[in-house]
Amino acid sequence: MIANRKGSVRQKSDKNNLVGSLDIIKTAGELSLQKGLDFEIIMKALESAIEAVAHQKYGSKSKIVVNIDRSTGKITSYRELRVINDEPNEEENTGYESITLTQAKLIRENVEVGDTVNELLSLNTDLVSARIAQQKIAQVIKHEELKKQYEEFKDKVGEIRYGIVKQVEYSDLIIDINSTRAYLPLRNLIGGESFREGDKVKAYIQTVRRSDDGRQIILSRANEGFLEALLNQEIPEIADGLVIIKGIARDAGSRSKVAVFSPDKNIDPVGACVGVKGERIKSIIHELNGEKIDVIHHSSDLGQFVIKAITPAEVSKVIIDENENSVELIVAEDQLSLAIGKKGQNVRLVSELVGWKIEILSTQQESERRSRELSQCSALFAEALNLEEIMGQLLVTEGFSSVEDISSASIKELASIEGFNEDIANELHNRANKYLKAENDRKIEELRNLGMEDDVINLPLSIDDKIALSNHGIKILENIADLSSYELCSILSSLASDKENLKDIADSIIMEARKKLGVI
Repeated sequence: MIANRKGSVRQKSDKNNLVGSLDIIKTAGELSLQKGLDFEIIMKALESAIEAVAHQKYGSKSKIVVNIDRSTGKITSYRELRVINDEPNEEENTGYESITLTQAKLIRENVEVGDTVNELLSLNTDLVSARIAQQKIAQVIKHEELKKQYEEFKDKVGEIRYGIVKQVEYSDLIIDINSTRAYLPLRNLIGGESFREGDKVKAYIQTVRRSDDGRQIILSRANEGFLEALLNQEIPEIADGLVIIKGIARDAGSRSKVAVFSPDKNIDPVGACVGVKGERIKSIIHELNGEKIDVIHHSSDLGQFVIKAITPAEVSKVIIDENENSVELIVAEDQLSLAIGKKGQNVRLVSELVGWKIEILSTQQESERRSRELSQCSALFAEALNLEEIMGQLLVTEGFSSVEDISSASIKELASIEGFNEDIANELHNRANKYLKAENDRKIEELRNLGMEDDVINLPLSIDDKIALSNHGIKILENIADLSSYELCSILSSLASDKENLKDIADSIIMEARKKLGVI
């Protein structure tokens, strides 16, 4: 019973109250053990259920309080009513259900307008009420179970678990992991494998997310992490940190490439993973339904790493283009199909493992390409520098592929070419510079014709950067001043290699533009 100046309880006989018993305490205890939830959570779920029944009878806006005595199981429920004046037009929207002063005095004589009274409720346990209570209890318990499940598994992403297939749905297998419900999407299975109800399955915890639909734990057997977890599980040197997995590229059920490294020079990382006669890796291959696994010794030397990764093919030559993050592998004709692999699988996995674009060429293809490049560059030099074709071919043979290369080369470097001397080197240098200046002047004139003002043309940028600015509609100083340093950095091209100073250069250009305009 609650009784004070601000609230009182209307007296009713026990026959009209919803009174519990020790059966409620017993039921709550059994549910607590069955669901693995705290006893207090179950009791609060029961209170919420009774509150839901009360709202069904008295309205959703009613302020209802339900309490179950934790010792006796006795249920007390009441609703709060705000006392208002007897005149209906004076009723205020207080958020409470109201009761007139005259009615309130039947509960307690000294009650005043603005007080609250607490009216004991009489709830019938009819079929509808029972269903509402059951639904509410189930809802609260499910919410708490999901919350507990999430807390238990949120830090277990990346681990392997054993489970039993409880149900096969259209798009998922429902896996029981020690009475915890997890989902293994069919797309996360290894190609060609299938499971039936009752089958045991080993899977990788791919993600754990908070969700009210129950799909909190998502498993996978196709994820690269599953292979990594199996290696950690089966190879003691990996588990102990003596061998480190540097990268994995995987086509689940078909082929995988694993790069490994050991900081201990006395340990062979590949041998540790494969084992004597391949015994260690065999158990992993068996778990992955025969998936082929290439274990590769990781190397900081990109060329050597790629050569090892492209196994089983043999490589004749490696050409690395750091500007494009690409690698060309030249192989003999009889190694071409091995290097590429079925449907390009081998080269694709190597590219994923290394993180660079990989292109495979046969020796014949490379020879034909070099012949085309020789012809094209020789023709360029002959036209741009007014040279005989044989001299242009000689420059290409020495590794020069553009007029810029010749302009940036030293006189000594040019004079050292067989058949050249210092006079020829100076002449080549002068012709290259003259050609580049003429090209630069031509491009600047084109920019002026496109509307770029001289203040922008005179910025300390390459002609290619100025063309890039024009292509982005930046042609007057105000356009430069309105840019952020991030926007200008994203446009500039020739300075991209100078990543450390790029932002400083962009800031300097923008600040100078703003000073000229008097903005700062």
